[in-house]
Amino acid sequence: VTRALNTTAVTVASFAVTAPAAATTGVPVNVTVRARAAGGGTVTNYTGAVQLTSTDGAATFPSSVTFTAGDNGVKTVSVTFNTVGSRTLTATDAGIPATGTSGAVSVSAPAVASFGVTAPASATTGTPVAVVADAGAVTPN
Repeated sequence: VTRALNTTAVTVASFAVTAPAAATTGVPVNVTVRARAAGGGTVTNYTGAVQLTSTDGAATFPSSVTFTAGDNGVKTVSVTFNTVGSRTLTATDAGIPATGTSGAVSVSAPAVASFGVTAPASATTGTPVAVVADAGAVTPN
């Protein structure tokens, strides 16, 4: 018995870009890019390339991400935001065209770990002296 199967190719309508709600400058976070069909399901056979952009002009991440058959329509990339404020990341495949933007990521500066004060060893009463205060931030590992 032979039966004909009618198949319809599922195309990518958009990308779901999932990022954490908060990040610290200089600390990498994982962002997931998922190829989505018009109905919202994952397009598991997507093998295109997306270009990444961010509202943080100083962020570091791969500018292009290529999906392979083994990715099943989902890729995770490392992103390091470097500017304090509300930031987003956008994935675009201009050849389809399809795009998607993450929700806002609240990027904050690292916490202060210590303060240092430098002053002259001696001073004369009534004479101004230079005093330097330094806030030492926690260095990301």
